[in-house]
Amino acid sequence: MLSPTPIDLIRKHLACTECKGVLDSSLGKYSCPSCQRHYAFEDGVFCARERSSQHYFDTKHEVMQVGNTSPEIMALCYSNQSRIAAELIHEGDVVVDIGCGPTVHYERPKGALLIGLDPSFDSLRVNSKLDLRVFGGAESMPFADKSVDRIFFFYSIHHMIGRTVAENTANLAAALRECRRVVRDQGNLVIFDMSPWWPAWQAQRMAWNRARISLDDKLDMFFWRGSALEKLAGPILSARHYSTESFSVSPFLVFPPVFSLPNLRVPRFLYPFDIKMYKWSF
Repeated sequence: MLSPTPIDLIRKHLACTECKGVLDSSLGKYSCPSCQRHYAFEDGVFCARERSSQHYFDTKHEVMQVGNTSPEIMALCYSNQSRIAAELIHEGDVVVDIGCGPTVHYERPKGALLIGLDPSFDSLRVNSKLDLRVFGGAESMPFADKSVDRIFFFYSIHHMIGRTVAENTANLAAALRECRRVVRDQGNLVIFDMSPWWPAWQAQRMAWNRARISLDDKLDMFFWRGSALEKLAGPILSARHYSTESFSVSPFLVFPPVFSLPNLRVPRFLYPFDIKMYKWSF
């Protein structure tokens, strides 16, 4: 039996980002009969929004891919986390990896469909582990209601930023609302990310708006402390069950804390973050 093509997968699994209606794929083009919105399919990537400008990670994905496969980063961020992700995925599941970047680090059973959603077109284009690549944002996903079984964020929520802390909060809240809309009953939403220690969290909150003005697009991160993320997400997700887990490594593990600066290395005990998982079950 032949594997489905990306066009087949688009027809079966994607919807209009505006009205969530079924897409018309006649003549090799994609449009929504209800709201007349049109979509492109370029270089193996479905474009759920216009490619108006280059994304920060379009020029950084090669460095990120190399850095994220180093033994130190794998031990800190991916080995245990990928095992957990793989154990959650069942045969036949529809899985969405939000902010997937140029690769994924977990395996999935035969018959599970892996969709990558990312605002970096070039990162998606080189990601060979995806069944379907979608260029777009988590705040407006091209999926029908209750159409996804597992949703993963691997170190991507801290990149969902605006111009102020208030906009950062609004962006993440919008993404969480979309996740709640598309996830099925008995499904999961899992976030892996860094939770800043209390002094670092307070310093970030106080300085971030001013730093964003000064650094502009060079500042593309805002890290969520676990308690703040839980407070924001709880009322939005209204999950049946919630759990969290922290991941430990040797305090003397030396690693690059910034993927784009691989020669900058610090020991774990000087890195003011906890590596955490947040899992909601519906």
